[in-house]
Formats: sequence, C-alpha cells, structure tokens
Amino acid sequence: RFNVDFQISKKLKSMTRMSFSNSKTNSINESGVFQTSMRRPPNMILFYPDGSYAPYYDMGGNKNPLQELTAREDLNDRYQATLYQALEFKFNNYLSFQTSVTGNFDLRRSTKFASKELDSNGNEDLRKNTGSDNTTWAKIYQGDAYLSYMRTFGSDHSARVLKRASTNT
Repeated sequence: RFNVDFQISKKLKSMTRMSFSNSKTNSINESGVFQTSMRRPPNMILFYPDGSYAPYYDMGGNKNPLQELTAREDLNDRYQATLYQALEFKFNNYLSFQTSVTGNFDLRRSTKFASKELDSNGNEDLRKNTGSDNTTWAKIYQGDAYLSYMRTFGSDHSARVLKRASTNT
C-alpha cells in the first residue's frame, strides 16, 4: 500500500493512493480427502509393491487419499490493484472543489488438472486426464467531483452543502 499527500500550493492539494495484492491457492478439497481416508478399511492398500498408487477402480469404489492429494490440482492466482488520484482546490475557507479518479484492476487465473488415475472407470482405454485453464481480467473506473461549502455561525451552528457528480465504467 502506498499513500502520498502533497500540498502543491496553499490552495491546491494532490492525493495519491495505490494498493496491490496477490494470492495463490491450491483449492483441492482437503476435508473430502480426510473424510475419504477415515472411511477406508484399514487393510486397503494405498500403494502397489512397485510404489505406484492403487487407483480408484481397484479399491472397491473408495478413493485413494494420497493419490487425491498428489494427482489433482486446483490452482488459483489472483492479482489486484487499486489506483486513486485526487486533487483538491480551496477557493477560500468555506468553498472547496475536489475531483478524483479510481481504477480497480483484477486479474484471475484458474488452472485445474485431474490425472486419469483418479477416474473410476476400470477400462484403461476409457480413462482420461481432465483439465482447464481460465483467465479473467476485470477493470472498473470511477470518477467523482465534489463542490463543498462549509460554514460555522457563532460557536454552536454550522452548515455544510455538498454537490457530487460521479461516473462509473
């Protein structure tokens, strides 16, 4: 996050705000894997003698929890940025004008993969790897302008009038 206010002159002020974020996750269903492992008979094998995983179709309809963790991916990358720029001009102690523009940017990429070894079909020729790769890009722009009048009368009375114009795209 980055915030900068700069007083250009007695009457003109500039305000800049920037924030950036990134998240990466693997959204496989860990609770489902845990539940599957708890329901499995304790004598059911996880590996063959050669070290390969015992597949779904060889396990009496039960998923191999270790294979679920290693042969499936649900990766999500997200990058977000918000950029804000504003200018404020004070005509006098009572009247001011502020204008701003904001841009919100969101880039998401989701990749999924499931090995054919997770397929429940016992026929090797019919089992297939599955996967997808999706990317979305969203951007939103907003502009605002305010004319503000604020005045205090005496020690306990004040009045404030605000006129706003706004646009979104």
